[in-house]
Amino acid sequence: MPRRRLYPSVGELFDRLSIDQIKQVADPAHSDDYGSEIDKILADLDGLFVARSVKLSARLIRLVIALAQINLHIWQAKEATLSASTRSDAALKLSHQLNGIRNQLKAALEVELKDEVGAGVPTNTSHEDLDGWLFSILGNEATFR
Repeated sequence: MPRRRLYPSVGELFDRLSIDQIKQVADPAHSDDYGSEIDKILADLDGLFVARSVKLSARLIRLVIALAQINLHIWQAKEATLSASTRSDAALKLSHQLNGIRNQLKAALEVELKDEVGAGVPTNTSHEDLDGWLFSILGNEATFR
């Protein structure tokens, strides 16, 4: 399998791709920089998919969408913590809680794609008392209400 140029696990590749996509929209002045990294990530993903003969599945698509969605919510929560007018401990706590779901999604992608590098062993998966979030793609144990 070709050596990846950027991030060691497939979960990290998808994570970084979604974050760069958010940044490219949020910070158009640096769009080219984010686009350059996106191109490198896509090359790594293409190499990974070809080497493993990965077939696109509904579950894989859903995991990627969920990861992008959670990254957008984390981005918005972090922006709220940095804004002087809306500075909020609640937003900071939400960002931390959502990061636990983010790590679970990255691990699920690694398991789905049989990525030995990440091995699907998530770290920091605590979501504490997160309420009002439903992520059924992670299974019943990850439906936060």
